[in-house]
Amino acid sequence: LKLCEMAIHRYGIPRLATSFGRSRPPCYVASRGYARELGQRADGPRGRNPDHQPHALAVKAAEAARSSGRDLKMWKRLAEASMEVLPSLPAADIVVILESFNTVGVPFPGLAQSIPEAVESRWAQFSTMQLASICSGLQKARRLEASFVSAVADEVCSDRRRKEEVPWQSWVLLLSACETTGVQHRKLFEVACALSFECIPKMRGSDLAAFSSALAAFGFKHDKVLNRIINQMTATSSDPADVRAVYQACTALGMNHQALEALAEVRGSPGGRH
Repeated sequence: LKLCEMAIHRYGIPRLATSFGRSRPPCYVASRGYARELGQRADGPRGRNPDHQPHALAVKAAEAARSSGRDLKMWKRLAEASMEVLPSLPAADIVVILESFNTVGVPFPGLAQSIPEAVESRWAQFSTMQLASICSGLQKARRLEASFVSAVADEVCSDRRRKEEVPWQSWVLLLSACETTGVQHRKLFEVACALSFECIPKMRGSDLAAFSSALAAFGFKHDKVLNRIINQMTATSSDPADVRAVYQACTALGMNHQALEALAEVRGSPGGRH
């Protein structure tokens, strides 16, 4: 739920923030009573249904995911309720609901198909971080489409977002989404490399592997970034699989580095994590 918490604290949703400290017991979450509470429909106008109030759906999804509730009927009703209000659902709520479904591992094909259209109809309401998180969520659910990734890449590289502060994690997620869907967006790669360069020392081995693998997938060679990734990888203790991924990416891009090659050989040997 780290992603949920980041969205909550970044975008100021006090009701969501407090809900994490007072979740319902698992036995109640899985009960029929709670399932009925999530799926209830008011007889009167939509405005009277508490499930349609701002943040209510996200609160319930986060609580259920945190308590590991896997009542399929409850999650189905939650997906249906979310789809009904998706066009007006706050951006941060969509991120939380999407991550909650993935946390529990419940499929949500109808909701996943509706999210891109809801996002594209109101780009300005979503930050780059939220767009990256939504791409990542759909990717985890195996519902990420190339057309949506391409549209997101165009949006985050637009002139109106030049002054937006974007965490480096978002660029890693967006590049990973491009690699997964086969979207070759040169402008996104240029922007991601330029804005992530100073943050490379903060990245984990898995982030460095994902970043370099995405560059290699499309033959995008950025010497300055790759050299810094190599230096960072050789200076830290990373998982052998991440070291090999960076080594393979750099080799594919024609970046030969003896220290990285030696490190990949050592980490790849039995008991070779040093």
